[in-house]
Amino acid sequence: MKSFSNLEQRVHKSENPKKGKFYFGLTGLFVLGMLAIFGGLKLYSNTNPFTVSADEIATPPVPAEPAPSATPVTPSNPNEDADKQAWETTPGNIYVKNGWSMISGAKLEGYDISVFEAKKIILYSFNDPHFPIRQWVTSPVAEADKVKYNSLVPSAPLGYYIYNPLASQKLTLTKLSTVPENEKILARGWHLIYWDGEAAKASTIFSNLFVTYSDGTKKSFSDLAGTSEHKASDKFYVVVDESSLVATDSTKELQISSSDVEIPAKSYVWIYLRRTVARATDISFGSN
Repeated sequence: MKSFSNLEQRVHKSENPKKGKFYFGLTGLFVLGMLAIFGGLKLYSNTNPFTVSADEIATPPVPAEPAPSATPVTPSNPNEDADKQAWETTPGNIYVKNGWSMISGAKLEGYDISVFEAKKIILYSFNDPHFPIRQWVTSPVAEADKVKYNSLVPSAPLGYYIYNPLASQKLTLTKLSTVPENEKILARGWHLIYWDGEAAKASTIFSNLFVTYSDGTKKSFSDLAGTSEHKASDKFYVVVDESSLVATDSTKELQISSSDVEIPAKSYVWIYLRRTVARATDISFGSN
């Protein structure tokens, strides 16, 4: 099993934790100097010099339009959503609509997704735990990236975009005999998660969404929004149109601090994590 250091070096040299310590100290000195010069001017909103305000990012990312191998067709089945729901009641069965859609990691976790290549289907993962570079990675991978990246290993509770240039397809995936156990890092930035339950208050859902850190700390996402060491963003986005690639149309901005905010049933949600000294290594729904 690869160490955190090896993983970081493999995917992004700037994520090296030793360099992080150096930049932490260097940034701290810079902050002190700026505070001395500008006196009462407020330069930072919290105590961690690694933090980047999610408020500076107007909307979460959406995948770039791929170069399709065929012209997308217009779905002709008015009952497609019902057909999809019926087909996917059997584990391993997935229904991939024509064009853009989304899929939960729970439906793909533990299954062989290599069939996607033959079916012209592309799976998109942003800031993937195995490739924490705050960019989109795909499966099958682009030809130029085959040396750098291995295939994606989807997992719950993460969500993924999926692109199918052909007519809607019904697939039955094969269960993997062994699941790769590579180290994971939930890097600073946006992460797409899937809420599989009924409609509920955001405060309730995020109280049951836990982030685990390399030092053994485990905190709910609700708690993270109120801490300085592991502070997460109060801003999050619910996907309202998974077929759209226009961020302002595809997502709705919400605030955790709003007591009446409700997340719809079976929703994809963008959340933002800060960089911390102890790396975030897992995210899951459950109890602490």
